[in-house]
Amino acid sequence: MVFYLPYPFQTSSYILAALWIILTNISEVPSAFGTIISGACTPKAVEGGFIGVLIKTVRRPVFSSEAGIR
Repeated sequence: MVFYLPYPFQTSSYILAALWIILTNISEVPSAFGTIISGACTPKAVEGGFIGVLIKTVRRPVFSSEAGIR
């Protein structure tokens, strides 16, 4: 049997935990944003985004019918 917390309590605990982690590591936040921005502007990121769009584009028509890929 799996125990599930009520949604408002679970949501509040996740938000408080996330805030606690961010606030205890507040000195690392600017460098984290810098890493995200610099990593998003690389050729490898563009390649990954392009492949993701291709996969999404192919999945939509393939799984829109009952036949799919056989």
